[in-house]
Amino acid sequence: MRDDAPGAAAAESAAAAWSDFFLTFARAFARPEGADWFAAMRDHLPEALGELCAMLGVAGADLIDAYRAEMAAVPDAEALSVAYAGLFLTPPAPVPINTGLYLDGSVMGPSEVDLTLRYAAEGLGKAAGFRDLNDHVSAQLDFAAWLYGRAAETGETAPALAFLADYPDRWAPALAEALDAAGDRPAPWRPLAHLLVRAVDAALG
Repeated sequence: MRDDAPGAAAAESAAAAWSDFFLTFARAFARPEGADWFAAMRDHLPEALGELCAMLGVAGADLIDAYRAEMAAVPDAEALSVAYAGLFLTPPAPVPINTGLYLDGSVMGPSEVDLTLRYAAEGLGKAAGFRDLNDHVSAQLDFAAWLYGRAAETGETAPALAFLADYPDRWAPALAEALDAAGDRPAPWRPLAHLLVRAVDAALG
């Protein structure tokens, strides 16, 4: 056994946990689809986030409790879909879900071009059924999960950390602020956005 084997195993385990964390967030910020999605968001997501935060050293208990309270105000799957559409989709949507609007002030700007090239450089394209732009919050968090998944195999976290610094670290605070400003409606994604800010800060150290 190599002398550094325990340390390498711990780093690989942490990378795998970060991959799970960002994949979980990618799904949470995707458009909700039906009763099973609603049940997962209400019943399973808080516990999963608590476990991941504990593994990764992210202080999130208060925000997970806030998330539970926000979800308690959403009675069913249809209400969750309506809340999502009202925040992120229906013009004039108060909270941009495409982050080029935070970073560039427009859609289809430099961020969209750069993200398209980054995904393509890794041999990645849009998943079947995904019709949004490449700067969608979920697309970027899915890519962060993919980079950390690769890091769990190779031990090389630099690409994942560079991506977090270039993108989520720059737009996550603005996303959280926009959700705070839309405080007159149920928004389970509000505490999630603040938790994302904390998590990215923790990952970047």
